[in-house]
Amino acid sequence: MFNSLNTWELYFLWGFRLPFLFISISIMNVLSKLLKGVVIFLFTTSLSSCLKENDLSNSQIDELEGRWQLQQVSCFCYFEDFDFTPNELWISAKSRVMLSRNQIGEPIGITDNEIVTPIRVRNNELTDLISNRSYTYEVMGDRLNIHYIDNPQIADDEISYSFRRITEDCIVWDEFNLELACPEIYQPVCGCDGFSYSNACEASRFGVSADYKGTCSG
Repeated sequence: MFNSLNTWELYFLWGFRLPFLFISISIMNVLSKLLKGVVIFLFTTSLSSCLKENDLSNSQIDELEGRWQLQQVSCFCYFEDFDFTPNELWISAKSRVMLSRNQIGEPIGITDNEIVTPIRVRNNELTDLISNRSYTYEVMGDRLNIHYIDNPQIADDEISYSFRRITEDCIVWDEFNLELACPEIYQPVCGCDGFSYSNACEASRFGVSADYKGTCSG
């Protein structure tokens, strides 16, 4: 085709097309910059949202951290003059776990006895990541109320727990570390929390110091 065109015709042909080519390239550059800007904006917005949500989640679990004594259980069940106070719920913000404990037997609580349960806390909702059971909660001063989010397909499964914060708490929550490896030796100690531990190292995993050697009396 080009062999049949003289120099002036080629010049006219490309001279006519080049401006449009430059315009197309310019438009593509502008669109590329706009697209990059949109991607950066969306990424920044998403990251900011995640950070805010994470900060909110952290602040919520911080207010839950501590040792809580069970005061009352409300459900479609029967407890006549039952003493709930030996039952405790421990929540660690650092480890993001909870566990139910009882100094004299099997605890009544939202987890099985001494089972370390990972949790997620978000928008005043606490989720047991083992059973996937979810609870709403409210903290009012030294009181914690936890309400099971019932399954609408199961009748009469509503249950609520009322706890009081144990303020005379000797636990150093920053040292609460259940991943700490301890020797499997039986040299029992009574912790400052009133619970017996197989050895002093085991007590330290819970952020607890040993009160004396031997199991707790009473």
